Amino acid sequence: MNTVFSANQITRTHTFSVPPKIEANQKWKYDAFLSFRGDDTRNNFVAHLYKRLQDIGINVFKDDVKLGREKFISTELLKAIEESRTAIIIFSEDYASSTWCLEELTMIMECVDKKEQKAYPVCYNVEPSEIFIETKSSSFAKALEKHREDFKANFEKFATKHEADLALRKKDETNHKNNLEKVQRWKDALHRAAGIAGLNVRKTANG
Repeated sequence: MNTVFSANQITRTHTFSVPPKIEANQKWKYDAFLSFRGDDTRNNFVAHLYKRLQDIGINVFKDDVKLGREKFISTELLKAIEESRTAIIIFSEDYASSTWCLEELTMIMECVDKKEQKAYPVCYNVEPSEIFIETKSSSFAKALEKHREDFKANFEKFATKHEADLALRKKDETNHKNNLEKVQRWKDALHRAAGIAGLNVRKTANG
């Protein structure tokens, strides 16, 4: 596969070549959107990656840099994904424990289908097989199961509290069904992203 990042440098000769600013209709606002689990990578790998991309002229969207405090974060992030020519997905051990990371990933996969966006996964201290959820012991499989359990617990708690209110119970049943379908969409998005050629940091000479 083509190298996304070499061991010691990031070049813009292949993956991240930037179209001329005079491109008709300016389809993309950003060259790249970084999707990552902040607790895992914000102050290490992502910080270095962001700086390197900026240094070579890549216009990158990184949530804590581009978003003002007055913005409604979820709306702004979804908009930024749609406006990015490339999405770089940093898969770390706890990526799937964040429902928002999973929502980002789902949106990215939709943009790959509908907006000709490119997606490049980076496996940071995880193996692609973990993202594929080939075993129940992977952190990604455990995270999805935890989300299912949380949705189920909330559903049962609500149902017990409003047992006498048929209308609310039916509404909660619908919400629970939607949440389970959401978990399946997350799983499908993980499978798709894991199948895209990218970079496994563990297999580089210098991650």
